[in-house]
Amino acid sequence: SKNAYENVLSINFILDAEGRKMSKSKGNSVFALDFMKEVPPDSLRLFFLFGAPWKSKNLDRKVIDDISRKILSTILNVYAFFSYNANIDNFEFNGIDDVDNMMDRWMISRLNSYITEMKRSFEEQGIFDSVFHPSESFKMHISACTVLLRLYLHGP
Repeated sequence: SKNAYENVLSINFILDAEGRKMSKSKGNSVFALDFMKEVPPDSLRLFFLFGAPWKSKNLDRKVIDDISRKILSTILNVYAFFSYNANIDNFEFNGIDDVDNMMDRWMISRLNSYITEMKRSFEEQGIFDSVFHPSESFKMHISACTVLLRLYLHGP
């Protein structure tokens, strides 16, 4: 018989928002399916990947929303900005091989570096490093790029 997974990442205990062990008798337990209906799945995934997996996690909706806002909202804002301007300019994607704009070349270079870092880190089974160290750097670069483009297109 073959194992279902080659590697598994597990986390320590999941505690309530105040850091206490959850139990029905204390009245602070959470029914997982109900909670998963309340919280967007990508936000929940980021919450469980955020921080050191060997430490206990406080299941706090404010923390989940904060992580989601910092990471997912940045990506959505960048996409919304691109989409809006691409539609105005009738932009058609023709690949990334022949890019003349220096900013575009820089962003493609950062993206390729990010992909390389992620692959290397996952191969070394360093999911914590692969998810957050390069993604924070990439998120900062893409945010800065968006701000510069907004200033360029719309003025200060």
